[in-house]
Formats: sequence, structure tokens, C-alpha cells
Amino acid sequence: MDERLTFERRCWYAMTMLPGYGDDPYVSPVRVDDVTPRGSRMFELTFLNLGYAAGVQGFKSIFRTLKRGRGFILAEQLGKAERGYIFQNLTPDWLEKNLGPGSAERFLSDDGSPNERRLLASAATPY
Repeated sequence: MDERLTFERRCWYAMTMLPGYGDDPYVSPVRVDDVTPRGSRMFELTFLNLGYAAGVQGFKSIFRTLKRGRGFILAEQLGKAERGYIFQNLTPDWLEKNLGPGSAERFLSDDGSPNERRLLASAATPY
């Protein structure tokens, strides 16, 4: 069984961008709205970046996979090779570590899966 991370449409993932917009990494939950293979380890990703302000959260970018493993994809965005992206499953541990205590309870359903309604509601109230 292949346990490497594979994007699914309308599913939520954790994104870390290195470097971020300063010295620290930029982290955000993202919802994959579409993914299209482009060949040569490249893919076009249409996604909602929850960390951005409402109205400017939609992105469409082409990435090249550098490494794909169990639970993660390491990629670079075409035209921005100085920046790396790590996409991972959105887990309680990732939320608590990156968005602070109580984040898992705030954004996940009782079964531990991402709760779309709660995640989207947070766009009006930054995490």
C-alpha cells in the first residue's frame, strides 16, 4: 500500500512555506480545490490559503515535487525556487504546534477530521 501523501480535492492539508514572509516559516491550513498533474514531477494546485485575508485566499500555482513521502510532499513553486513548501496531513499535533493551544479542538471535528465549517469560520477571526 502506498502511504505517500496524495492530494484529494476538497480536502484540507497543512502547508509550511520556507522561508516565510520574514525569517520565520509561514504556516497555514489549506484546502485543495483542484490538482492537475503537469508531467515531470510537476502539478498545478488550486487551493484556498486560510491564513490570508478573506477575498484573497484563492491561489493557483504550479509546483515541482522535490520529495514525496509518507504524509508529506516537499515542493518548490515554479518561478520561486528560493522558497520551499511542505504539504502535510492536517493533524491535531500540527495545529497545536503551529497555531497554538486549543487549535485542534477549534478546527477539527470530534473524529479528528478537518471541520470545513469551523475552518472557514476562522477566516473572519484570524487564528
